[in-house]
Amino acid sequence: TLEYKLNGTEGFVNGGVQFRSVRIKEPPNEMFGYQADIGAGYSGCLYDESRRKTMLAKPAEELIKKADKTGGAESYKMYEKGAQLYLDMWKKYSEAACESKQTAGCERAEEILYNSAKAFQAARLIAKSIAVRKILIDPKYGLEKRDTAVKAVYEIGGNYQAIAVYDEAANWYEKFAAGNPGAEKAADALQDATVLRLGLGQEDQAIKDADLFNKNYGTKKPAQTAAIAFAIGSHYIDREDWPEARKRLSSAIGQIDKNATLDVQVQAHALLGLVFTKLNSASNAATEYSKVKALWHDPAAAIKKVQSNKSDSGDYKKAVNCKACHEVHKGK
Repeated sequence: TLEYKLNGTEGFVNGGVQFRSVRIKEPPNEMFGYQADIGAGYSGCLYDESRRKTMLAKPAEELIKKADKTGGAESYKMYEKGAQLYLDMWKKYSEAACESKQTAGCERAEEILYNSAKAFQAARLIAKSIAVRKILIDPKYGLEKRDTAVKAVYEIGGNYQAIAVYDEAANWYEKFAAGNPGAEKAADALQDATVLRLGLGQEDQAIKDADLFNKNYGTKKPAQTAAIAFAIGSHYIDREDWPEARKRLSSAIGQIDKNATLDVQVQAHALLGLVFTKLNSASNAATEYSKVKALWHDPAAAIKKVQSNKSDSGDYKKAVNCKACHEVHKGK
């Protein structure tokens, strides 16, 4: 057992015990080898002094694992403490090295920052999580092209969406999709951006996002492409802009019938029938309602089919609870 005492309260108070190490000439106050760190936030860490200049083991990992198992309000404190430990490691060992583009000390820097951001998020400290992720993608540190940094761009969008800053969420989703069109989450990011833009009343940008989605993923993700086209048409119905709703839904209905899941097909035809009704086009409305009847002729089977596809189509209850669908089926 080793007992130690650190004197001082101002500035960075830190020390360590070297083992399996040798002296070096420059700088004269450092060793070359392993250091068992001592100091607030660092006691228990294993640092590779003057060699790789990287943290080999850190107590933050154990704290996060403990928080994962604990759960509840107490875990939030653990996550926050673990996140701060990671951030302190970045500031002490990696920030200056990465900014000056030194390999030593910057090798695992992106992992440290990414873990810090994740832990702050787990602690429900979303603003701090965003701030750390923005450090990770800042070009001055040279980490922005690493895998964790690429993921961080998407996750910043999710952070902003979680705190209802929807315009920023859409911006970051669009940035991620534009810069990484082949990434696993790129299509989801662009779809989310489209929906958010519609909710914000930014139709022009929403349509640009939808067009880009169709260009990049229309063939690979036809169901999502059709769902986005339906969402844009529905948006104009919510605004009671009947001519624009007719234009959007009429142009998309073929794609919806071919590629969308049953719940979307049913809603699309029901809503298009409503649009024609509002525009005093009774014959066209009747045509659309007859299609709804055909799709919904066996409600129990239709609901079962919607439920089986709910992972692809979203919330299947939208179709189950579609008032227009039931009314058309009853002949109203």
